[in-house]
Amino acid sequence: MKFLLKNVLFLTFLCVGCSPTYNKNYITSANILADINSLKKTISSNSITELSRLKKNKIFIMNGVIINPMKQTFGESLNGGFYKDYEIKSQKNKYSDWNSLIEQSSINTKISEKKLNSLISKMKKDGITDIFFDSRFDVYSFQWGSSVMNGFNGIILGSKDNSESAQKKYKYDIFEQISNGTYYFELR
Repeated sequence: MKFLLKNVLFLTFLCVGCSPTYNKNYITSANILADINSLKKTISSNSITELSRLKKNKIFIMNGVIINPMKQTFGESLNGGFYKDYEIKSQKNKYSDWNSLIEQSSINTKISEKKLNSLISKMKKDGITDIFFDSRFDVYSFQWGSSVMNGFNGIILGSKDNSESAQKKYKYDIFEQISNGTYYFELR
């Protein structure tokens, strides 16, 4: 009996530890949706198609460029990998200030460093890890988490037809309309 109880407890902890912690109520709350719409305006007006923050350090990815502001270095983005890979790749090139980074890299944006820092702070405050504009479907995706083990969830902003087309492409496990032009998704 003791052996069985130990195994049941172990399996319970294992399943709970490896299960996603989806936060649909938080993500779909009025405050978060208002923040998302504000973030959408900022990224749209500054030609940002991708903005991701890596949780373990201050490195972020914008429009295909990995930026390490602490070391004032940058490199071209990877197609997947571990945090350490991104950190190493981010140290490939040096820059002296924000304007030189924009000139030297392929970021292709005119956002100021101050406005970008504000944008990243808002993402961090809300727990958003990634923002993408998918030009194929004309939709904006705001994502919480990016774990292969835990999956991720988020919000898509776009027309019904375009959002449903994105759903068909990415095959989210859960895809629900929250309001007109706003959709909740989960990928497990």
